[in-house]
Amino acid sequence: MTDNLWEIRAFVYDHFKETARPPSVEDTAARFDLTNEEAVSVYEELNQRHAFFLSSGTHNILMANPFSAVETPFKVHANDKTYFANCA
Repeated sequence: MTDNLWEIRAFVYDHFKETARPPSVEDTAARFDLTNEEAVSVYEELNQRHAFFLSSGTHNILMANPFSAVETPFKVHANDKTYFANCA
């Protein structure tokens, strides 16, 4: 499973960049032809390695620095999108 761990991390960042939101487990599973359970396992591994952070008790990405999945006071407007940062 760790064969594509860093490719999945890059996908998460690219998804944030393109959509201003993180991919879901289902988005990641579909992109990499994984089961949802396999994608969950990768998300947990990347969270454990602090590559990104999951919302407590879920498999939803909360932040992948500098991106935040939730609205914060730290907004960045670029390329017709609004991104939220964790701090400034």
